[in-house]
Amino acid sequence: QRALAEHPEVRLVVWPESSWPWPVDGDVPTFVRRVAPPIGPGTQLLAGTLWQASDGRRTVAVLLDPDGSLVGLHEKRVSVPGGERAPFVGWLPPGIREATLDLFQQIIGFRPDQLDGRRRPPLDVGGVAVAALTCFDNAFGWVAREAVADGARVLAVLSNESWYLQGGELEQMVAMSRIRAMETGTPV
Repeated sequence: QRALAEHPEVRLVVWPESSWPWPVDGDVPTFVRRVAPPIGPGTQLLAGTLWQASDGRRTVAVLLDPDGSLVGLHEKRVSVPGGERAPFVGWLPPGIREATLDLFQQIIGFRPDQLDGRRRPPLDVGGVAVAALTCFDNAFGWVAREAVADGARVLAVLSNESWYLQGGELEQMVAMSRIRAMETGTPV
């Protein structure tokens, strides 16, 4: 709020993946609990959360107005194998698949059963077409290329790298974001 007070020209605030604690629910996405984000008039918030629909769970980037209204969302196109989804578990017979996911729940505290997201048109942020690349999405050139082909003029990368304080993960994330900007000719 302090930064926005000092820069009233800002129209978009971007928070990382998993930063908005209230999920989206239903086949027509609606918030389980609507909360006004800490932004002012004329500003929108793009933040990451989860969406539970009848066909499964996805990571999404939600675009919010200052009153907490859901303006639009982008689905994370590529879920992280081993972290968000368990590779090859979907090939198992239903009973064994559920037992395997239940075992994951007991061992690691969650079910790695997220679905890869679907292609969506860019989000309208004050007349600017913005595509959200959520975390792992920026490792794949085709995700950025499709977004730009659909009209995106800005790529917003939502990633929470706070658990990678050691090693090269943060540098790799920044490098991949730069590559996506260069190969599509689109600012990040």
